[in-house]
Amino acid sequence: MSAWQNWQAAFLRQARSDWDAYQKTTELKWPYCHRLHYLQMATEKLSKALLIILFH
Repeated sequence: MSAWQNWQAAFLRQARSDWDAYQKTTELKWPYCHRLHYLQMATEKLSKALLIILFH
């Protein structure tokens, strides 16, 4: 596995973790600012993983 693939796998694991956290905030009726924070983090890390596929 190349260094870029390692980075991609790490970003995907982090995105999954952030997505799971976001899912839990919707069940507990958290404030929108917290819910959006986890959603933003998940989408940022997913985007970074996609960029690695596209440019490396």
